[in-house]
Amino acid sequence: RVLGPYLMRRFFAADDPTELTMEIYDFTGGRIAHGATRIPEAGAQYRIVENPRDSSWALIYGGDSGVRVTFLDKQLNVMAADIPASARRASVTNISAAFRGDTLFMIWLDSRTGHKDVYGNYLPIRRRIFSVDEHPAANGMTTVTISPNPARDLVQVDIAAAGNAPIELDIVNPLGQSVRSISLDPSIAADGHVEISTAGIPSGSYFLRYRMGSATGVRSLMIVR
Repeated sequence: RVLGPYLMRRFFAADDPTELTMEIYDFTGGRIAHGATRIPEAGAQYRIVENPRDSSWALIYGGDSGVRVTFLDKQLNVMAADIPASARRASVTNISAAFRGDTLFMIWLDSRTGHKDVYGNYLPIRRRIFSVDEHPAANGMTTVTISPNPARDLVQVDIAAAGNAPIELDIVNPLGQSVRSISLDPSIAADGHVEISTAGIPSGSYFLRYRMGSATGVRSLMIVR
């Protein structure tokens, strides 16, 4: 596929029909980006569209279990994976999509009723989440650190807190959607250590958002499988 001054090559692994590899080349043959992600349903139709505002990508795919979206950065690294965009009972063909500003618009044909009906949806991107500046919380939490980072099955959160308010911890994807959330009683938070399971969270870039009363903060988090 030709993309302005670039060429995108896409192919599925010979031994795994759900693993999609994407590569971007310039016209001298130099590879400038490479990435791979998984489309859970073998044989699903898919569409890749570029966000012209920041050269990031959206991979939209669907089959007999509905439409889902994976967002990738301009280097084809996964930022948020397998986000539902339709009911899972949808039977999807003929996907089309485009960015308008910071919103991804999608349409597709759905034949679950026996007729080919046109459906659509849109996903607004919270750019403040995509481009968030990390900062420690103030007025109650002095520091929050996370390890390991990248994390695989567990992420350890170390908290240096003052005060007696509960602490809320959320792992959020780049769309600002919470994928894991816990609340800590002040007596537990006072120990300064908690482990959060990342089981079931797809590989990609996330953020740990934490709140204690009016104090808030954010830390970047990478999850790998």
